[in-house]
Amino acid sequence: MIDNYDSFTYNLYQYLTISGANIVVARNDKISISEIEALRPKNIVISPGPGHPSTDSGISRNVIKHFAGKVPILGVCMGMQSMFDVYGGHVSHAGEIIHGKTSAVKHDGRGLFKGVAQDIESTRYHSLAPELTSFPPELALTASTKHSGVVMGIRHRRFTVEGVQYHPESILSEGGRKLLENFLLLKGGLWTENPEFGVGDEKAPKVEADKSVNGVGASPHSKSQSKLPTILDKIKQQRLLDIEESINTPGKSHFNINESLELDLAPPQISFSDRVKQNPARPAVMAEIKRASPSKGLIAPNANAATQAKSYALAGASVISVLTEPKWFKGSLQDMRMARAAIDGMANRPAILRKDFILDIYQIDEARLYGADTILLIVAMLSKEKLVELFEYARSRSIEALVEVNNANEMELAIEIGSKVIGVNNRNLHDFNVDMSTTSRLADMVKDRDISLCALSGITGRKDVEAYLEQGVDAVLVGESLMRSSDPDEFIRELTNTPAKEEDYKGPLVKVCGISTITDALVAKDSGANFIGMIFAEGSKRKVTLQQARDISLAVKNSANASNTVFEGVHSSEYNDTWFDYQARVIESASRIRPLLVGVFQNATLEAILEAVHNVPLDIVQLHGNEPIEWTRMIPVPTIKVFHISGSDEAHQLLNLRQSGYHSMSLLDTAVPNSQLSGGAGKAFDWKITKQINTHRLNSIPLIVAGGLTPENVQEAVEVSKPWAVDVSSGVETQSKKDVVKIIRPRRRRKMAEKKDATRTLGVGELEWPRKIFHSSIGPLAIGLYVSKISMTHILRILTITLLVILVIDLFRLRSTTIGKGRFANAYESVVGTLMRESERQKLNSTIWYLLGAIISVASFKRDVAIASISILAFADTSASTVGRVFGRYTVRLPSPPFAEKKSLAGFLAAFAAGAFVSWLIWGWQVVDGGSIAEAGRHSLDTLSWNASGKLTLPSLMLAVGAISAFTESLDVHGLDDNLTLPVLSGLLITLLLK
Repeated sequence: MIDNYDSFTYNLYQYLTISGANIVVARNDKISISEIEALRPKNIVISPGPGHPSTDSGISRNVIKHFAGKVPILGVCMGMQSMFDVYGGHVSHAGEIIHGKTSAVKHDGRGLFKGVAQDIESTRYHSLAPELTSFPPELALTASTKHSGVVMGIRHRRFTVEGVQYHPESILSEGGRKLLENFLLLKGGLWTENPEFGVGDEKAPKVEADKSVNGVGASPHSKSQSKLPTILDKIKQQRLLDIEESINTPGKSHFNINESLELDLAPPQISFSDRVKQNPARPAVMAEIKRASPSKGLIAPNANAATQAKSYALAGASVISVLTEPKWFKGSLQDMRMARAAIDGMANRPAILRKDFILDIYQIDEARLYGADTILLIVAMLSKEKLVELFEYARSRSIEALVEVNNANEMELAIEIGSKVIGVNNRNLHDFNVDMSTTSRLADMVKDRDISLCALSGITGRKDVEAYLEQGVDAVLVGESLMRSSDPDEFIRELTNTPAKEEDYKGPLVKVCGISTITDALVAKDSGANFIGMIFAEGSKRKVTLQQARDISLAVKNSANASNTVFEGVHSSEYNDTWFDYQARVIESASRIRPLLVGVFQNATLEAILEAVHNVPLDIVQLHGNEPIEWTRMIPVPTIKVFHISGSDEAHQLLNLRQSGYHSMSLLDTAVPNSQLSGGAGKAFDWKITKQINTHRLNSIPLIVAGGLTPENVQEAVEVSKPWAVDVSSGVETQSKKDVVKIIRPRRRRKMAEKKDATRTLGVGELEWPRKIFHSSIGPLAIGLYVSKISMTHILRILTITLLVILVIDLFRLRSTTIGKGRFANAYESVVGTLMRESERQKLNSTIWYLLGAIISVASFKRDVAIASISILAFADTSASTVGRVFGRYTVRLPSPPFAEKKSLAGFLAAFAAGAFVSWLIWGWQVVDGGSIAEAGRHSLDTLSWNASGKLTLPSLMLAVGAISAFTESLDVHGLDDNLTLPVLSGLLITLLLK
């Protein structure tokens, strides 16, 4: 990209990068043709810029001449004017000066404008434009303003050289991102290499000049209308075209969709209206997956629908709304299918809403096949007849639609047709303006009716929903705020005012396997085993018969005074548990009643397994061989699927490990080579593999660890793998009998593992020890300067020089990163990276703000106050962040505003203590026997007699400075870095206090 010294260059850079481009930016006088050739560019962009292309575009014109016909070239604003100038055209005054305003633009629909809507609103910043009377024959006119006829686009007739006068990178330019994406799809230097863009000599429109120099007549490709269509009109028109195209695509016809539905290929449904009412926390949250919108442009273009859906579900969302409109919202039916797959198997999964512009019954059947529980019907887009048709058809498919309204007339119609769930959109779809009072005005219309009322659009936090709750609102839909949130879980909990789910590892349960006698079974039970495993596998020396298993079963149940129905009463779900978490909770609850009887099978027939389940009877089945995972759905009790670890080809070994809806638990065991038995050899695998399996919280699953566990190594196994349960067998045998001592020791040791784990919860990386030690070291250094003979003027000079050196180095680092070379940035971060937060790698190092705050303090306050404020920065900031991170979860958070986000009472108290300590360091130890401060003339309290104050001054001062320290450390001053605000504010307040 050639930068013509214009700020818009980096807007172009941003949008092209978001679309996948890897860009090198060079100023128009800082690079040569040979240097550009060495980069071997696939595309070239000539940026906007001030001035005239013939005098102010630098190398831009030569770049166009040299690379035309070799690679695609895009010119924007002066970039386009440079193209016009290169081929002999004249650029002069446009006849109107437009800066920062929009105009309707019509175009020919080809080249870069392929797929871009007509009469788009486009942002203009220019006073020059090409003269139509001098239009070069090599070029074609592609776009002009609708009303004034000013040239807005040109294209070379043979080469992939095209430019636009307006700014597609502006957020107000409709279709701008589509145009830029089209440019990145071009290949080669000729239009003949890109036939899909519809450009050719015989097709290009001829240019005929109007009477005015820069005016043009009506475009033959523009359908002029007396009234500009609204965004809603454009979306509706496009969706009708999309529906027609989809219906006519082989394999996607309405007949094909219906045939798939008749084969019961659609995932199971839940009741949307019931799910909205079910959530105990109010309001129910309808969490939206939205990559973009017409009003905000790109929001989260790289969002993964499945990841978002699972995150929302685990945070407690009642409904997951998936945008499936591709053009303006960048969604798809595939997004909805992936979102549904991500939450399938959850004990209390959210309902899936297809949020789209539903205009045809085809879309309803399509939604059902792809996993939707409900659809959105927008009253503003539909006639009454069409609304009734779609609403009733949805109900015929067991879909209760969410009916969206925006005014009283639409609300009356929604009530009239019998809607059970009505959403009030706070955004007017005709102009996309948001009015948060819309829901409030319409709430009275559904009072005392069996209708769930939902507030849609514009929800940014708990404060937005509290008024709605008083008016009876049952649910809120949140899209953009959630997509932009760094912590969606916390955001949803804030909306519903619910606490975070407790994550407390209590240590593993114990399964004792290979039980073959009643005596061993009762010993295991009395020792506290949660599971008793009986092996039915052929070839095992511990194999039991059905009769032996029945006898053991009866003895255990009689001894525990418990029946077969241990799973009853443990199926309620307080949270949206994942499949495996729910199964683990149910099984663990049942195991508290009595040990659960597990039948272990290896490559047995399904009939043999079912016979044992019914005749013993068994509580759980363990599949230890190569049984198809689909069998787990045919076995009427929970199942444990064993995965064998051999140390190689782990991906193949762990196939289906996380497959929801099949097995209840996953057990890892050591593979035994050259044996007819898959496990039971008493050998351990590398327990660290469990950390590789559970690397992501959204994919974390409870695991059972088996293989070679003994009383000597089980503690280490628990510490390393953090298993849900351990499976012990040969390692706790003494002459084929179960040794009670060896069985119970793992259960006692699990608490030791828990305690050790608690001390390692926060590691060096999370607490940022190197950075904190560095920051804290400034405190003792400042105290040393305080008691030294060095003048404050000299200290100020040293600090200023240091600041300038670090600032220059850091600015060079950031520029090195920006222009794509990054070697200096990498070297810089490798040296001082541990002293930086991760968030600082794309902005100024906080040390700069640290030094600036110190300079202001030294220049503004007396010696003791300056050193006190710097010491508070060193000690209070470090203490507050460290203590807050470790203990903040156990104390309340400070209100935001006025305090910064996520500041806790624990951190506040730590800063208080640090401030009190600093005040003692600065003033307390300097008081001599006579009751005055040593070395008068260097302090703010020279004339104070400490003895005359009743010796209460020091403790009072410590309390006051502690309060100042805590307050300034926690305060949010318009988002400024606290390394700057903390010393300045604390110094100012201490000065006022001392006066």
